[in-house]
Amino acid sequence: MSVKTKTITILPGDHVGTEIVNEAIKVLEAIEAATPYQKIHFDFKHHLIGGAAIDATGVPLPDDALESAKNSDAVLLGAVGGPKWGTGALRPEQGLLKIRKELNLYANIRPCNFASDSLLELSPLRPEVVKGTNLIIVRELVGGIYFGDREEQEESEDKQTAWDTEKYTVDEVTRITRMAAFMALQHNPPLPIWSLDKANVLASSRLWRRTVDKVISEEFPTLSVQHQLIDSACHDFNSKPNQIEWYNYHF
Repeated sequence: MSVKTKTITILPGDHVGTEIVNEAIKVLEAIEAATPYQKIHFDFKHHLIGGAAIDATGVPLPDDALESAKNSDAVLLGAVGGPKWGTGALRPEQGLLKIRKELNLYANIRPCNFASDSLLELSPLRPEVVKGTNLIIVRELVGGIYFGDREEQEESEDKQTAWDTEKYTVDEVTRITRMAAFMALQHNPPLPIWSLDKANVLASSRLWRRTVDKVISEEFPTLSVQHQLIDSACHDFNSKPNQIEWYNYHF
Protein backbone atom coordinates (compact mmCIF):
# COMPACT_ATOMS: atom_id res chain seq x y z
CA MET A 1 0.00 0.00 0.00
CA SER A 2 1.36 3.40 -0.95
CA VAL A 3 1.77 6.00 1.76
CA LYS A 4 1.17 9.67 1.07
CA THR A 5 3.14 11.90 3.44
CA LYS A 6 2.12 15.46 4.20
CA THR A 7 4.35 17.77 6.23
CA ILE A 8 2.63 20.03 8.75
CA THR A 9 4.41 22.74 10.71
CA ILE A 10 2.98 22.89 14.23
CA LEU A 11 2.96 26.34 15.87
CA PRO A 12 1.02 26.09 19.15
CA GLY A 13 1.80 29.62 20.30
CA ASP A 14 0.62 30.66 23.74
CA HIS A 15 -1.99 29.78 26.36
CA VAL A 16 -5.18 28.36 24.78
CA GLY A 17 -3.31 27.99 21.50
CA THR A 18 -1.42 25.00 22.88
CA GLU A 19 -4.66 23.35 24.03
CA ILE A 20 -6.32 23.84 20.65
CA VAL A 21 -3.36 22.50 18.70
CA ASN A 22 -2.98 19.44 20.94
CA GLU A 23 -6.60 18.47 20.26
CA ALA A 24 -6.22 19.16 16.53
CA ILE A 25 -3.22 16.83 16.41
CA LYS A 26 -5.39 14.08 17.92
CA VAL A 27 -7.86 14.57 15.07
CA LEU A 28 -5.08 14.33 12.48
CA GLU A 29 -3.77 11.16 14.11
CA ALA A 30 -7.28 9.70 13.96
CA ILE A 31 -7.40 10.52 10.25
CA GLU A 32 -4.12 8.67 9.79
CA ALA A 33 -5.62 5.59 11.42
CA ALA A 34 -8.86 5.79 9.43
CA THR A 35 -7.50 5.73 5.87
CA PRO A 36 -7.17 2.00 5.04
CA TYR A 37 -7.26 2.36 1.24
CA GLN A 38 -4.98 5.35 0.76
CA LYS A 39 -2.61 5.45 3.70
CA ILE A 40 -1.71 8.98 4.74
CA HIS A 41 1.00 10.01 7.14
CA PHE A 42 1.39 13.43 8.71
CA ASP A 43 4.96 14.49 9.43
CA PHE A 44 4.69 17.05 12.23
CA LYS A 45 7.39 19.71 12.57
CA HIS A 46 7.09 21.43 15.95
CA HIS A 47 8.23 25.05 16.31
CA LEU A 48 7.66 28.13 18.45
CA ILE A 49 5.82 31.36 17.73
CA GLY A 50 4.60 34.30 19.80
CA GLY A 51 5.39 34.74 23.47
CA ALA A 52 6.77 31.23 23.81
CA ALA A 53 9.25 32.01 21.04
CA ILE A 54 10.23 35.31 22.67
CA ASP A 55 10.93 33.54 25.96
CA ALA A 56 13.00 30.80 24.32
CA THR A 57 14.77 32.64 21.48
CA GLY A 58 14.27 36.38 21.96
CA VAL A 59 12.18 36.80 18.79
CA PRO A 60 8.44 36.20 18.14
CA LEU A 61 9.05 34.09 15.00
CA PRO A 62 12.40 32.29 14.75
CA ASP A 63 13.89 31.80 11.29
CA ASP A 64 13.68 28.01 11.56
CA ALA A 65 9.94 28.20 12.25
CA LEU A 66 9.35 30.43 9.24
CA GLU A 67 11.44 28.22 6.95
CA SER A 68 9.59 25.14 8.15
CA ALA A 69 6.27 26.81 7.40
CA LYS A 70 7.42 27.78 3.91
CA ASN A 71 8.47 24.19 3.17
CA SER A 72 5.38 22.46 4.58
CA ASP A 73 2.12 21.36 3.00
CA ALA A 74 0.19 23.06 5.80
CA VAL A 75 0.65 25.06 9.00
CA LEU A 76 -1.34 24.38 12.17
CA LEU A 77 -1.26 27.50 14.33
CA GLY A 78 -2.93 28.02 17.69
CA ALA A 79 -2.93 31.54 19.15
CA VAL A 80 -0.36 34.07 20.32
CA GLY A 81 -0.13 36.73 22.98
CA GLY A 82 -0.99 37.35 26.59
CA PRO A 83 -0.58 39.94 29.36
CA LYS A 84 2.87 38.61 30.26
CA TRP A 85 4.40 40.12 27.13
CA GLY A 86 2.51 43.42 27.11
CA THR A 87 2.67 45.97 24.31
CA GLY A 88 6.35 46.91 24.28
CA ALA A 89 8.79 46.92 21.39
CA LEU A 90 8.87 43.11 21.22
CA ARG A 91 5.39 41.58 21.02
CA PRO A 92 4.04 38.06 20.30
CA GLU A 93 1.69 39.44 17.66
CA GLN A 94 4.66 40.49 15.54
CA GLY A 95 5.30 36.81 14.86
CA LEU A 96 1.74 36.31 13.68
CA LEU A 97 1.85 39.31 11.36
CA LYS A 98 5.21 38.25 9.96
CA ILE A 99 4.10 34.74 9.04
CA ARG A 100 0.95 36.14 7.42
CA LYS A 101 3.00 38.49 5.27
CA GLU A 102 5.78 36.03 4.43
CA LEU A 103 3.33 33.32 3.35
CA ASN A 104 0.95 35.81 1.72
CA LEU A 105 -1.96 34.49 3.78
CA TYR A 106 -4.37 37.12 2.55
CA ALA A 107 -7.69 35.37 3.23
CA ASN A 108 -8.98 34.63 6.72
CA ILE A 109 -12.05 32.36 6.53
CA ARG A 110 -14.16 32.37 9.71
CA PRO A 111 -17.26 30.15 9.75
CA CYS A 112 -19.75 31.03 12.46
CA ASN A 113 -22.28 28.34 13.35
CA PHE A 114 -23.27 25.90 16.07
CA ALA A 115 -22.29 22.28 15.51
CA SER A 116 -25.09 21.28 17.88
CA ASP A 117 -28.05 23.04 19.48
CA SER A 118 -26.69 21.84 22.81
CA LEU A 119 -24.07 24.60 22.47
CA LEU A 120 -26.62 27.42 22.24
CA GLU A 121 -26.73 27.86 26.01
CA LEU A 122 -23.00 28.61 26.01
CA SER A 123 -23.42 31.67 23.79
CA PRO A 124 -23.29 35.11 25.46
CA LEU A 125 -26.38 35.93 23.37
CA ARG A 126 -29.80 34.44 24.07
CA PRO A 127 -30.37 31.00 22.48
CA GLU A 128 -33.38 32.23 20.51
CA VAL A 129 -31.24 35.01 19.01
CA VAL A 130 -28.38 32.80 17.84
CA LYS A 131 -30.23 29.59 16.94
CA GLY A 132 -29.77 28.97 13.23
CA THR A 133 -26.75 31.25 12.86
CA ASN A 134 -24.73 30.16 9.85
CA LEU A 135 -22.46 32.76 8.30
CA ILE A 136 -18.91 32.97 7.01
CA ILE A 137 -16.63 35.96 7.46
CA VAL A 138 -14.01 36.47 4.74
CA ARG A 139 -11.40 38.88 6.05
CA GLU A 140 -8.51 40.50 4.17
CA LEU A 141 -5.40 39.72 6.19
CA VAL A 142 -2.18 41.20 4.79
CA GLY A 143 -3.13 44.75 3.82
CA GLY A 144 -4.53 47.72 5.67
CA ILE A 145 -3.48 49.40 8.88
CA TYR A 146 -1.72 46.38 10.42
CA PHE A 147 0.89 46.55 7.67
CA GLY A 148 0.98 50.27 6.95
CA ASP A 149 3.75 52.72 7.81
CA ARG A 150 3.79 53.93 11.41
CA GLU A 151 5.76 55.95 13.88
CA GLU A 152 5.95 55.27 17.61
CA GLN A 153 5.69 58.12 20.12
CA GLU A 154 9.31 57.77 21.20
CA GLU A 155 10.42 57.99 17.56
CA SER A 156 8.54 61.21 16.83
CA GLU A 157 10.28 64.57 16.75
CA ASP A 158 8.13 66.08 19.50
CA LYS A 159 7.83 62.83 21.50
CA GLN A 160 4.10 63.60 21.73
CA THR A 161 2.81 61.99 18.55
CA ALA A 162 2.24 58.49 17.19
CA TRP A 163 0.59 57.52 13.91
CA ASP A 164 -0.42 54.58 11.73
CA THR A 165 -1.47 54.51 8.08
CA GLU A 166 -4.02 52.34 6.33
CA LYS A 167 -3.51 51.58 2.66
CA TYR A 168 -5.25 49.16 0.30
CA THR A 169 -4.57 48.49 -3.34
CA VAL A 170 -7.07 47.47 -6.00
CA ASP A 171 -5.25 44.14 -6.38
CA GLU A 172 -5.56 43.38 -2.66
CA VAL A 173 -9.28 44.08 -2.63
CA THR A 174 -9.83 42.23 -5.91
CA ARG A 175 -8.38 38.95 -4.71
CA ILE A 176 -10.26 38.89 -1.40
CA THR A 177 -13.47 39.74 -3.25
CA ARG A 178 -12.85 36.83 -5.61
CA MET A 179 -12.32 34.55 -2.62
CA ALA A 180 -15.69 35.54 -1.14
CA ALA A 181 -17.34 35.13 -4.53
CA PHE A 182 -15.86 31.68 -5.17
CA MET A 183 -17.10 30.52 -1.77
CA ALA A 184 -20.55 32.03 -2.31
CA LEU A 185 -20.83 30.09 -5.56
CA GLN A 186 -20.31 26.78 -3.75
CA HIS A 187 -23.91 27.04 -2.52
CA ASN A 188 -27.12 26.52 -4.46
CA PRO A 189 -28.52 29.07 -4.73
CA PRO A 190 -25.38 31.21 -4.36
CA LEU A 191 -25.08 33.07 -1.08
CA PRO A 192 -25.38 36.86 -1.01
CA ILE A 193 -22.32 38.91 -0.09
CA TRP A 194 -22.27 41.77 2.39
CA SER A 195 -19.17 43.95 2.21
CA LEU A 196 -18.32 45.80 5.42
CA ASP A 197 -16.31 49.00 5.56
CA LYS A 198 -16.15 52.57 6.85
CA ALA A 199 -16.74 54.33 3.54
CA ASN A 200 -18.37 57.34 5.19
CA VAL A 201 -14.98 58.25 6.69
CA LEU A 202 -12.06 56.41 5.05
CA ALA A 203 -10.67 56.80 1.53
CA SER A 204 -9.42 53.21 1.65
CA SER A 205 -12.99 52.04 2.28
CA ARG A 206 -14.28 53.99 -0.70
CA LEU A 207 -11.67 52.28 -2.88
CA TRP A 208 -12.82 49.01 -1.29
CA ARG A 209 -16.45 49.60 -2.28
CA ARG A 210 -15.66 50.60 -5.84
CA THR A 211 -13.40 47.58 -6.34
CA VAL A 212 -15.87 45.10 -4.84
CA ASP A 213 -18.65 46.44 -7.09
CA LYS A 214 -16.44 46.23 -10.17
CA VAL A 215 -15.23 42.68 -9.50
CA ILE A 216 -18.70 41.33 -8.75
CA SER A 217 -20.41 43.05 -11.68
CA GLU A 218 -17.74 42.10 -14.23
CA GLU A 219 -16.65 38.65 -13.04
CA PHE A 220 -19.57 37.31 -10.98
CA PRO A 221 -22.75 38.85 -12.41
CA THR A 222 -24.98 36.14 -10.90
CA LEU A 223 -24.01 37.16 -7.37
CA SER A 224 -25.55 39.93 -5.30
CA VAL A 225 -23.51 42.26 -3.13
CA GLN A 226 -24.55 44.85 -0.58
CA HIS A 227 -22.41 47.32 1.34
CA GLN A 228 -22.81 48.13 5.00
CA LEU A 229 -20.96 50.29 7.49
CA ILE A 230 -19.15 48.28 10.13
CA ASP A 231 -20.99 50.17 12.91
CA SER A 232 -24.45 48.95 11.95
CA ALA A 233 -23.08 45.53 10.98
CA CYS A 234 -21.86 45.03 14.56
CA HIS A 235 -25.39 45.79 15.74
CA ASP A 236 -26.77 43.16 13.36
CA PHE A 237 -24.22 40.62 14.56
CA ASN A 238 -25.60 40.97 18.07
CA SER A 239 -29.29 41.43 17.34
CA LYS A 240 -29.98 39.08 14.41
CA PRO A 241 -26.96 36.88 13.57
CA ASN A 242 -29.24 34.11 12.31
CA GLN A 243 -30.45 36.38 9.49
CA ILE A 244 -26.94 36.91 8.10
CA GLU A 245 -25.42 34.55 5.55
CA TRP A 246 -22.14 36.05 4.36
CA TYR A 247 -19.63 38.80 5.01
CA ASN A 248 -16.56 40.15 3.24
CA TYR A 249 -14.69 42.76 5.25
CA HIS A 250 -11.39 44.47 5.87
CA PHE A 251 -11.46 45.54 9.50
